[in-house]
Amino acid sequence: MLWREEGSQSTVSVHRAPDGHRTLYLNGLRQATDQPETVADSRLLGTLATALHPAPRTALVVGLGSGATAGAVARISDGDITIV
Repeated sequence: MLWREEGSQSTVSVHRAPDGHRTLYLNGLRQATDQPETVADSRLLGTLATALHPAPRTALVVGLGSGATAGAVARISDGDITIV
């Protein structure tokens, strides 16, 4: 475990795997990782959704995680991105 913080409603922790990759947990559930395959999948989600629309002006990304999906949307669209 690299870091852990307990709040009034949740516990957040970051762990390093034996292969060196880090994973973010919220209340013991995996939320994000820096494994290249997982980051690529997240970027693909943002890219695909934005590419399917002819002129995206707004986007809603549910869950921030590592930010890779929102980052991919931001690279393609200059519109507003809301993250909840």
